[in-house]
Amino acid sequence: MSNHRKRLGETLVSLRLITPAQLSFAMETQKLSPAPLGKILVEQGIVSEELLLNALAAQLNVRSWRLDQSPPDKAALARVPPALCRAHQVLPVAIQGDLLILAMVNPTDMDAIDAIRNATSMRVEAVLADAARFDTALHKAYGTRKRNEELDDLLNLALKDISDERRTRETNSLNSEVDTRPVV
Repeated sequence: MSNHRKRLGETLVSLRLITPAQLSFAMETQKLSPAPLGKILVEQGIVSEELLLNALAAQLNVRSWRLDQSPPDKAALARVPPALCRAHQVLPVAIQGDLLILAMVNPTDMDAIDAIRNATSMRVEAVLADAARFDTALHKAYGTRKRNEELDDLLNLALKDISDERRTRETNSLNSEVDTRPVV
């Protein structure tokens, strides 16, 4: 299997959302005023933001999530501390059984996905969110909090992880000690 991922322009052409001529024109424009190709295509009215989001999601092999049309579910928001969401730029949007759906601007950020998986003990599906609407949705979902409160939340999470890890190590050590002692 090839690790080659199509470039955005190639993806848009292969999905027949733009023509090769439109791609060439946008790339020439990009040479004159450096900006992301997607932004140029949207600004020129060649593709809509929604089509661009869907194409990016297809390129990354994930689903797209329109935060303006499908706001986060309260149960999903309650599963992840706001400080953790802000620190990793994620927004829990839905729960389906033991699956937490996580809207992200960068759904390939495995550190963020792992942090949420560890904090929630749930399976996580990352979906692509529109970058322009993400910050607004995050603010609307969690409001604003004092920085110290956010740091306290992160510290408490870290201490919990350390405590859990220490408890596991101590249990393993005791089990090992019991297993190696001779029976008298």
